[in-house]
Amino acid sequence: MTGSKSLGRILALVCIVLACLPAAAHGALTPWRLDPWGGWEALEPVNPYATIQGGNPVSGWGNAGSSAVQITARAEVAFDVNKAELTADFVPTSREIIESDPRLFIAPLGRRLEWKVILTVRNPNDIPTHGAKVQGSFGPAFRATLSGRSQGDARIAGEDPRGMLPMDASFVWDVGDLGPNEAARAEISVVTRRDSSGRQEFEQEGVYPIDTGFKLTYSLLGKAQVRNTSPCSVIARVNPEALRPDGGPYDVAQKPIEQDWPFPERPFPERPVPVRPGLTNPLPAKPGVGGSVPIGAGQGGIAPSVSVKQSGEPAMITRAHHFVGENVDGSFMLVATGVSDNVGVEDDKFTVPTGEEAEWIVEIQVDNWESQPPSAVEWNGWTVTLLFGEHLTAEEIERVVTLPDPTVENDGELTIETDYPEPGITRVRLIWRWQQKANKKFVPGSRAYLALKVKTNGLPPSEKNLIFCDSINMEYNPVGGSYVHEMPLDPIYIKSADASYADISLTATRIDWRVLKPGTYAVLATEITTSGKGKLSVQFSEFDDLKRDSTPGKIATFYGFGNSLDAVETEGWIPAADLNSETLYIDLSEPVPVLMWSKISVGEEVSSAEYENEGVITFIVSNTQIGEGN
Repeated sequence: MTGSKSLGRILALVCIVLACLPAAAHGALTPWRLDPWGGWEALEPVNPYATIQGGNPVSGWGNAGSSAVQITARAEVAFDVNKAELTADFVPTSREIIESDPRLFIAPLGRRLEWKVILTVRNPNDIPTHGAKVQGSFGPAFRATLSGRSQGDARIAGEDPRGMLPMDASFVWDVGDLGPNEAARAEISVVTRRDSSGRQEFEQEGVYPIDTGFKLTYSLLGKAQVRNTSPCSVIARVNPEALRPDGGPYDVAQKPIEQDWPFPERPFPERPVPVRPGLTNPLPAKPGVGGSVPIGAGQGGIAPSVSVKQSGEPAMITRAHHFVGENVDGSFMLVATGVSDNVGVEDDKFTVPTGEEAEWIVEIQVDNWESQPPSAVEWNGWTVTLLFGEHLTAEEIERVVTLPDPTVENDGELTIETDYPEPGITRVRLIWRWQQKANKKFVPGSRAYLALKVKTNGLPPSEKNLIFCDSINMEYNPVGGSYVHEMPLDPIYIKSADASYADISLTATRIDWRVLKPGTYAVLATEITTSGKGKLSVQFSEFDDLKRDSTPGKIATFYGFGNSLDAVETEGWIPAADLNSETLYIDLSEPVPVLMWSKISVGEEVSSAEYENEGVITFIVSNTQIGEGN
């Protein structure tokens, strides 16, 4: 800030006495889930994706200092996923085959036997699996061939093309990636291998393994997973029915074989054109209340893109008289500077909030300039006098008089005394008198400097201008002069301004996510409501991505401001770390609720753990109007 605006800025830090409300229980908030195709969708408080709790509301007010509120964001990632499903169905196509259980068959000798094996891999989750692969092998008594159509790359290796050599056949099926709730299938035909005479039948009784079991490997959420099936066998007997435990005959029933088995297709529904929530695509009712919050740098608006609050220059008022004449050159100057942050300057007058303590440094300087005759005139002595206003006290900080002759030690006599100019009026009078000693005068090139600390414990409310100091005068006696010269300065006034204050409440200072599925989620983290007088600056610090304690891993976190999610989307999300360079400004004369939204992006690679960040929101109130000096 420059010029009069810098002098006119009044900054009063206000301490907001914020305290947690009694017995503030956590409450369920409404989480939102980003559908890449359909935009944001509101989730029920209980849902399979993510839940959110908010708590620790605060409210309070104050008018002396500044306030910092800790905002805690926490996410517990516990993905609720199921393992992929692998099934191997052995369906007999020969009527002679008797099923004892799904993994054990009984068959006679001397017959050609055939099964259809249907392998199915299904992803039951709402997140994809990657690199699915099925492996297995078939026993040497059987010949396996691919039948039908299979998704992915299925192949059988090590098989005798003529089916006569007794060897294991390896089965490999590269399924690939499976989308959410997607399935894939492969079909294999298994028949008895030809014997030495060329017949496809068992020659002797025994137990023959059809397969060794199938193994599914895949990746889910970055972790390798394995599923297995049990092996299947057949018992070959001359009289298969004799194996029934109750001695009765088996009722041989062939399982129906559907000739045209429907092949599972990837369940990708038609996708609508991606849209962003807006007026033509309204979202469901959103949490939070309040009128429109203008986004931008206009007065009274919430401007998340503005720069960090600038620091104002010190409140300072100067009075000076420089005199240049035929017989003397010199100056008399008084500078008063506000030390407290609540001291401002307006229209060349100090301003201090009513009833607040404040402090100034007052500096007085007298110079007899070094010049050429006849202006180079020695002074026999000089006297500085002034009166401070009511409710002000003064004490000396530093006093020094410097003459060209360094051996002279004469700082003059300083008197600070209580004065009663009128009945009931108490003021402080200052008299600083310097007179020559041992013919050591205040020669050209001499300087006198005095520093005072001036304080008030609080000014009363008043519509009139109060006196900071007046009757400011310096008189000096030049050598050879016929009279004492006086150099009066104009008075300095102080105005008792109404104190700025703020009433602030936050609906929550803590949010707790429980993430069950990867995705992008958002929630109305907190709503800030304000009232009071002046301008409220809202600053952020220590915000960052949610991270794990002392171990790598984080969840990308963003914040935004607006009265709805579509308003935040329009303005753009702010990465958590970048929020620390933002400042919001609120005009307390026309406040509107500030809705602060939080968004997290939880990828499949995020490990199950607890993640947390503790940011700080600082509230600063001043009586500078929105737009003034910014």
